[in-house]
Amino acid sequence: MNLGDVESVVFEDYAKYVNDRVKAKIASKNITREVNTMSQAMLGDVIKVTNVDTGTLRRGWRSSGVKYAASTFSFSLENNVEYGFYVENGHRNKGGGWVEGSFFLKDTVLKYKKDLNSVWKQRFTEALREAIE
Repeated sequence: MNLGDVESVVFEDYAKYVNDRVKAKIASKNITREVNTMSQAMLGDVIKVTNVDTGTLRRGWRSSGVKYAASTFSFSLENNVEYGFYVENGHRNKGGGWVEGSFFLKDTVLKYKKDLNSVWKQRFTEALREAIE
Protein backbone atom coordinates (compact mmCIF):
# COMPACT_ATOMS: atom_id res chain seq x y z
CA MET A 1 0.00 0.00 0.00
CA ASN A 2 1.41 3.38 -0.90
CA LEU A 3 0.62 6.78 0.48
CA GLY A 4 -1.86 7.50 -2.34
CA ASP A 5 -4.01 4.54 -1.27
CA VAL A 6 -4.19 5.77 2.31
CA GLU A 7 -5.26 9.22 1.20
CA SER A 8 -7.87 7.69 -1.09
CA VAL A 9 -9.36 5.62 1.75
CA VAL A 10 -9.36 8.63 4.09
CA PHE A 11 -11.02 10.76 1.43
CA GLU A 12 -13.66 8.10 0.72
CA ASP A 13 -14.40 7.78 4.43
CA TYR A 14 -14.68 11.54 4.73
CA ALA A 15 -16.93 11.75 1.64
CA LYS A 16 -19.20 9.05 3.11
CA TYR A 17 -19.29 10.94 6.42
CA VAL A 18 -20.25 14.19 4.68
CA ASN A 19 -22.85 12.43 2.54
CA ASP A 20 -24.41 10.82 5.63
CA ARG A 21 -24.50 14.18 7.42
CA VAL A 22 -26.17 15.86 4.44
CA LYS A 23 -28.77 13.10 4.20
CA ALA A 24 -29.43 13.34 7.95
CA LYS A 25 -29.92 17.10 7.65
CA ILE A 26 -32.32 16.68 4.72
CA ALA A 27 -34.23 13.96 6.59
CA SER A 28 -34.49 16.17 9.68
CA LYS A 29 -35.75 19.08 7.58
CA ASN A 30 -38.32 16.89 5.82
CA ILE A 31 -39.59 15.32 9.05
CA THR A 32 -39.78 18.75 10.69
CA ARG A 33 -41.88 19.93 7.74
CA GLU A 34 -44.30 17.01 8.12
CA VAL A 35 -44.56 17.36 11.92
CA ASN A 36 -45.24 21.08 11.44
CA THR A 37 -47.96 20.23 8.92
CA MET A 38 -49.48 17.87 11.47
CA SER A 39 -49.31 20.49 14.25
CA GLN A 40 -51.01 23.11 12.07
CA ALA A 41 -53.72 20.64 11.01
CA MET A 42 -54.36 19.70 14.65
CA LEU A 43 -54.39 23.35 15.65
CA GLY A 44 -56.98 24.13 12.97
CA ASP A 45 -59.12 21.17 14.01
CA VAL A 46 -59.05 21.98 17.73
CA ILE A 47 -59.94 25.60 16.99
CA LYS A 48 -62.94 24.49 14.90
CA VAL A 49 -64.37 22.28 17.65
CA THR A 50 -63.67 24.59 20.61
CA ASN A 51 -66.80 25.93 22.26
CA VAL A 52 -67.68 29.51 21.38
CA ASP A 53 -69.25 31.88 23.85
CA THR A 54 -67.21 35.05 23.49
CA GLY A 55 -64.56 33.58 21.17
CA THR A 56 -61.76 34.16 23.66
CA LEU A 57 -61.12 30.46 24.20
CA ARG A 58 -60.97 29.80 20.46
CA ARG A 59 -58.56 32.68 19.88
CA GLY A 60 -56.31 31.43 22.69
CA TRP A 61 -54.95 28.39 20.82
CA ARG A 62 -51.29 28.32 19.73
CA SER A 63 -48.83 25.72 18.55
CA SER A 64 -45.39 25.67 20.17
CA GLY A 65 -43.69 24.89 16.88
CA VAL A 66 -41.67 21.77 16.21
CA LYS A 67 -38.87 20.90 18.60
CA TYR A 68 -36.22 18.20 18.21
CA ALA A 69 -34.54 16.72 21.28
CA ALA A 70 -33.34 13.26 22.31
CA SER A 71 -34.09 11.85 18.83
CA THR A 72 -37.72 12.95 19.13
CA PHE A 73 -39.73 15.50 17.17
CA SER A 74 -42.46 17.13 19.24
CA PHE A 75 -44.86 20.03 19.47
CA SER A 76 -47.57 21.13 21.84
CA LEU A 77 -50.90 22.82 21.45
CA GLU A 78 -51.36 25.48 24.08
CA ASN A 79 -54.18 27.63 25.33
CA ASN A 80 -53.51 30.05 28.17
CA VAL A 81 -57.11 31.16 28.66
CA GLU A 82 -57.76 30.66 32.39
CA TYR A 83 -61.04 28.80 32.13
CA GLY A 84 -60.05 26.60 29.18
CA PHE A 85 -59.08 23.68 31.42
CA TYR A 86 -62.54 23.67 33.02
CA VAL A 87 -64.41 23.84 29.73
CA GLU A 88 -62.28 20.96 28.41
CA ASN A 89 -62.51 18.69 31.46
CA GLY A 90 -65.74 19.72 33.18
CA HIS A 91 -66.45 21.64 36.37
CA ARG A 92 -68.89 22.23 39.18
CA ASN A 93 -71.34 25.06 38.79
CA LYS A 94 -72.66 27.45 41.44
CA GLY A 95 -75.71 25.30 42.13
CA GLY A 96 -73.51 22.34 43.05
CA GLY A 97 -74.18 20.46 39.83
CA TRP A 98 -71.63 19.22 37.34
CA VAL A 99 -71.02 20.60 33.87
CA GLU A 100 -69.58 17.92 31.60
CA GLY A 101 -66.35 18.65 29.78
CA SER A 102 -66.31 19.33 26.06
CA PHE A 103 -63.10 17.35 25.41
CA PHE A 104 -62.28 19.32 22.25
CA LEU A 105 -58.52 18.87 22.72
CA LYS A 106 -58.73 15.25 23.88
CA ASP A 107 -60.97 14.27 20.95
CA THR A 108 -58.69 15.99 18.44
CA VAL A 109 -55.60 14.23 19.82
CA LEU A 110 -57.40 10.86 19.72
CA LYS A 111 -58.42 11.47 16.10
CA TYR A 112 -54.82 12.14 15.10
CA LYS A 113 -53.52 9.16 17.06
CA LYS A 114 -55.97 7.00 15.12
CA ASP A 115 -54.75 8.50 11.84
CA LEU A 116 -51.08 8.19 12.81
CA ASN A 117 -50.51 4.78 11.23
CA SER A 118 -52.75 5.22 8.19
CA VAL A 119 -51.97 8.80 7.14
CA TRP A 120 -49.02 10.30 8.96
CA LYS A 121 -46.73 7.27 9.01
CA GLN A 122 -46.88 7.23 5.21
CA ARG A 123 -46.09 10.96 5.03
CA PHE A 124 -43.11 10.55 7.39
CA THR A 125 -41.84 7.57 5.37
CA GLU A 126 -42.02 9.64 2.18
CA ALA A 127 -40.12 12.47 3.88
CA LEU A 128 -37.33 10.03 4.81
CA ARG A 129 -37.33 8.47 1.36
CA GLU A 130 -36.76 11.91 -0.20
CA ALA A 131 -33.59 12.26 1.88
CA ILE A 132 -32.22 8.81 1.09
CA GLU A 133 -32.75 8.84 -2.66
